[in-house]
Amino acid sequence: MQSLLQRLARIAPFFAASRWGFVLAIVGSIVGAATEPVIPQLLKELLDKGFQSKLLPLWAVPVAIIGLFAIRGVAGFVAQYGLGWSANRGVETMRGAMFERLVSAQPELFSRHTASSLTNTLVYEVQGGAMQLVHSLLSLVRDSLSVLALFIYLLIINWQLTLVVAVLFPTVAVLMRTLSRRLHRLTVAGQQSTDELAYVVEENVLASPRPRKPRASRN
Repeated sequence: MQSLLQRLARIAPFFAASRWGFVLAIVGSIVGAATEPVIPQLLKELLDKGFQSKLLPLWAVPVAIIGLFAIRGVAGFVAQYGLGWSANRGVETMRGAMFERLVSAQPELFSRHTASSLTNTLVYEVQGGAMQLVHSLLSLVRDSLSVLALFIYLLIINWQLTLVVAVLFPTVAVLMRTLSRRLHRLTVAGQQSTDELAYVVEENVLASPRPRKPRASRN
């Protein structure tokens, strides 16, 4: 069994041509994560100085909040767009390589695998696997940067309470790892069920009788 890094290294060349999309997604994720600690700090400043001491004009409160969430929305859209663009181009390249391998494969391949299984792998599994991979990558980068930004902000505000949260973090990590393994097993089982269903449908379609064309009458 190959490790996760080895599997990623095998599919990385297919996404090399669309690496700028990943760069765009990372930049958008960094901007979005940077706004996470800004929100509580901005609300704190507005509540402490904007309403009590009236150092800020009243119209600046909604403008600041709406502007901040607009930046978050644009950053999220840029990250999603860049990642989706890279994923679609990578899937196209991967499908082309798999089809070239399929048309030049040895006959033993078609004896070991059914036509429905090969079709399902080339059409559906590549698309689904690539989309899950890139969205998982986006969630990992975005959530990791958000957690890091909030952790630094909490250290500045109250480092004692932050240490308590840091102690509880390994428990949450173990729980998430257990759930991810369970989801992986369910995903593999779902793919196998789809292959079996496609095989049954294919066999029934091929075994169904074809209606004969009526012969032309001879005069």
